[in-house]
Amino acid sequence: MYLLPRNRLLTKKLVLNQGLRVQIPFDNVLDSSIGLLSINYKLNFSIMTEDLLNQNHETETIVLDQRALANIYEARKWTLFLSVMGFIGVGIFFFIFLAMMFGASFLGGLGALALIPGLLLMAVYVIPIYYLYQFSVVSKSAILTKQSHLMAGAFNYLKRHYRFMGILLIIAIVLNLVVLLGQLAFLGSFLMVL
Repeated sequence: MYLLPRNRLLTKKLVLNQGLRVQIPFDNVLDSSIGLLSINYKLNFSIMTEDLLNQNHETETIVLDQRALANIYEARKWTLFLSVMGFIGVGIFFFIFLAMMFGASFLGGLGALALIPGLLLMAVYVIPIYYLYQFSVVSKSAILTKQSHLMAGAFNYLKRHYRFMGILLIIAIVLNLVVLLGQLAFLGSFLMVL
């Protein structure tokens, strides 16, 4: 049996079926490396052990020097410019599409319906522009106040921006391949007729 001194107790978490968690200190533990004990008892509960002695509470940090912060601040200015220009571009195209929809509605109802996918694409494109804008705003605040949690939030917005743009690119590539294969199939069937 493995005995621990009184000042170095292990804590076990008791998780019941209803999701209630209770921490119970134990003086005697057979093996502190046990990660999960399942006991089929009347309550059908599991005891999960957590060795508090071996937890490392140190966090790894990255320290940015003044040159790195200056580079991020410069990039922030460009991302602000690009996001503002993106918002302006989406706004201009939105009004152009509205004018085209009103013009097409006078010609017939189907013309206006053909413009709806363009409006949907503009609405989808606003999302990555918003993420880029938020990166610019939050990173400026993080640099001026020297708060690392704000900088982490800014990089989270930048990650979201690039992830969204990557997903849009994958969707565009797949759609282009489908259209290309459809055109090749149509061309092949047309050549078979000749």
